[in-house]
Amino acid sequence: MASDKPVRWAPGVQTQPPRKTALQNACVLLTGATGFIGSLVLEQMLRTYPDVARVHVTIRAKRGEDPQKRLNKLLEESPVFDLLRQGRSWGELHPKVSAVHADISLPMCGLTADAQAQLKRQVTHVIHCAASLSLHLHIHEALQQTYFPTKGLLQLAEGMPNMRAFCFVSTAYVNANLPKGSTVEEKVYPLHDHGVPVDHATMVQHLMSLNLTAAEAESTRLLQHFGYLNTYLLSKTLTERMVLEHHQAPFPVCIVRPALCGAVAGLPCPGYIGNTSGATAAILAVATGIATFTGYRPESRLPLVPGDVVAALVLAATAATADQSQGTQQVYHACSSAENPITLQVFYQHIVAYFSKSPWLGKKVHKRQFAWVSDKQFARRAAVKDVYYRVTCYGLRLSGQKRLAQKLMLGWKTWKDVGSSSMDHNLLFLCDGAKKLSEGRLSLHHPDLCRPTEHVVAGQQQFCRQQHSKPWDGAAAGTCGHSRHSRQCDCTCDLIGALGS
Repeated sequence: MASDKPVRWAPGVQTQPPRKTALQNACVLLTGATGFIGSLVLEQMLRTYPDVARVHVTIRAKRGEDPQKRLNKLLEESPVFDLLRQGRSWGELHPKVSAVHADISLPMCGLTADAQAQLKRQVTHVIHCAASLSLHLHIHEALQQTYFPTKGLLQLAEGMPNMRAFCFVSTAYVNANLPKGSTVEEKVYPLHDHGVPVDHATMVQHLMSLNLTAAEAESTRLLQHFGYLNTYLLSKTLTERMVLEHHQAPFPVCIVRPALCGAVAGLPCPGYIGNTSGATAAILAVATGIATFTGYRPESRLPLVPGDVVAALVLAATAATADQSQGTQQVYHACSSAENPITLQVFYQHIVAYFSKSPWLGKKVHKRQFAWVSDKQFARRAAVKDVYYRVTCYGLRLSGQKRLAQKLMLGWKTWKDVGSSSMDHNLLFLCDGAKKLSEGRLSLHHPDLCRPTEHVVAGQQQFCRQQHSKPWDGAAAGTCGHSRHSRQCDCTCDLIGALGS
């Protein structure tokens, strides 16, 4: 039975950013604002820093839609900004945010000469939240989506005479190559290839000089040599090394490493989730019946952290980095495994308890037997499930539900990948940097984060319940009646309709 004991991600660490003067008169360049963490960073910045001068948001044109229109739609429709829209000062805050037509995958972020000149004159802080969450891209594509965009932003920032801080949002799992059960400190661990310390620029140049086949073979060798499971982590660790090279010359930098991000636990809207990755993906996999077994150990730690806490730490770390009197901390973990651990077994119990008493949109999700299996048992069960999902998806395609079939197969393939024992790292991530920020002069002044676990476990369901305008009709897969923000829920509603009965 799930416990009613509140979950706190770390003693004394709270949900809101530091004192309101920390970003006074700042001009911030923010990437990734249309994503989950980036949107929370933007909302918290506007809500808790009334003296911030301006926020430039990099946005690509998408399907012919103007970047400024995309930004306006985000600010005017996303539930993340509900609190701001209800406030009296919304009319003053809205004009502070402007869209910058950019594609950060291009050299110098694809900015026009005029846009570059404007940003170089104005920007004082850069917060880089944009990221691809794809784990197994070809190494060329992984670097093009992580390393080179960050390199372009750093080069752009080098021409900003007023730059005070650069914050890169990475992932705590860049150290997933350490032995299982390791204690991970807030630092960049050394990498060696053939006994020689890795130089990120040399390695990237070498990989990009190879053709696709040779580059894939070389990246496979590097993954095996370093102990990484995918190109996502390799590209992130190389990018971290590039970022830290810029520290103090010409400007201070910091890296924030979130672990497994979950739903918003506090403000602006408890239960909100902006995507179906991370903790939400695991929750939905169990709730829909896609995940009925795992190679993980039930006693392993799960480093959950609410999305609003990650956003608060991003802002606090950026402010502390700009304030050189705060010391030289450069890497910050946003994790719970060291201070307030939750085991996988307890996590599963919470999922079952919630969805047993709170059926999703009228679709009863029955309690299913969940098995903790050996590697051999995992392989055997996965082979059986492969056949089941191929047959099921074939039937869905014949009935005209191609989109649902694609999502269902993707959900299963993802769980087969992340549910194996190879992904059970059971790492203990220290978060001393966040604790220092909480205790120091840049203290996180909002009341302590102290919310029931169910907020994290059921974030997606709570969001969908709040936003749906009419009951979901299982016969109309993909048309759930969701009045707004269909990106957050259409996939999960489809899967619940197919498997939740």
